[in-house]
Amino acid sequence: MISALRQAWHGLWGSGEFSVTVPIMDGALRPNNALDTAETLLLAPDVDNLASHAGKLYFTQGRQLMSLGAAKAGQAVVEELATDIAALAVSRDGEVVVALDDGSTLTRGAVHSGEWTRLDFQGAPAHVTAMAFGPTGDLYLCVGSRVHRASQWKHDLMRLGASGSVWVLRKGDRVPARIADGLAYPSGIGFLADGRPLVSEAWKHRLVGLDDSGHPAPVLADLPGYPGRILSTDDSAHWLCLFAPRSQMIEFVLRERAYRERMVDTIDERFWMAPTLRAGRNFKEPVQGGGIRHLGIQKPWGPTRSSGLIVRIEGRNRIAASLHSRSDGNRHGMTSIADWNGRLVASSRGDGALVVMPGTGRKQ
Repeated sequence: MISALRQAWHGLWGSGEFSVTVPIMDGALRPNNALDTAETLLLAPDVDNLASHAGKLYFTQGRQLMSLGAAKAGQAVVEELATDIAALAVSRDGEVVVALDDGSTLTRGAVHSGEWTRLDFQGAPAHVTAMAFGPTGDLYLCVGSRVHRASQWKHDLMRLGASGSVWVLRKGDRVPARIADGLAYPSGIGFLADGRPLVSEAWKHRLVGLDDSGHPAPVLADLPGYPGRILSTDDSAHWLCLFAPRSQMIEFVLRERAYRERMVDTIDERFWMAPTLRAGRNFKEPVQGGGIRHLGIQKPWGPTRSSGLIVRIEGRNRIAASLHSRSDGNRHGMTSIADWNGRLVASSRGDGALVVMPGTGRKQ
């Protein structure tokens, strides 16, 4: 009853979840060009889903599972699957799990050999967006939506989707168990210092911790973008990719039901007023006045539907540092991050590049 009254009050005054304001980028979130000036490890279209094992870096390009050796001898195709790969996880023992965009999730005991086994999610649709092996070897999986594929994330956002769930496959089990449901597009998973899952709830712009009953408790809220994959480190810190920025215009569109539904039903997805991994590639895309190029120059502070942003979370779950690629940058759509032989490597899916995050380990 109190919750319903609070929601009605916020709706009347345009506050709370009905507000169209977005957080100010200041303090630890002060904009910079750290991602634009970072070392480029590899240019690879549609690169995503980073993982490392036995000195090699693994990533995906569409249907292909790829690898990169420590000596940068060149990328190699490990496997080509039936459809695009939506998520990837590799355990310390070398077990590999791939989630495909068609809703199937496959696992096998070694990266380079063995037969694939399909996971059964108790008959439920399983459009997996992120996976990670926990401290005890259990596999945790984020299912973004019951309705939309991982590649249809914009549809889920514009439909105000909240059908996501988190599952766990205990070590030795064959069937995963659902531990949380009703989430607004879980898109990344890490682990808190006490071992509890830390989940990115993208459409609510927050990180939540799951207790034993699966209840989501906010850990970090009101983020300036849509949170995605998480890399939890041994020092109880977390690196978080925010794959697209929030803006007042998009917040407004999300609250205008008639306009939003007509846009989704009648306009090509590429030209929606919606966040994206890379904007500015087609003259038909929507653009706000401040984002228009003048004399061939785009202002770095101009409004944009895409950007690059990775944050480091430390201590009492507070943002301690951030790396940016602003409106005029060339490293947008940061979707995943991995620790590879002492260096942190991140994927810019929007611009098709692997970059080495500055100040993270030794040169190879």
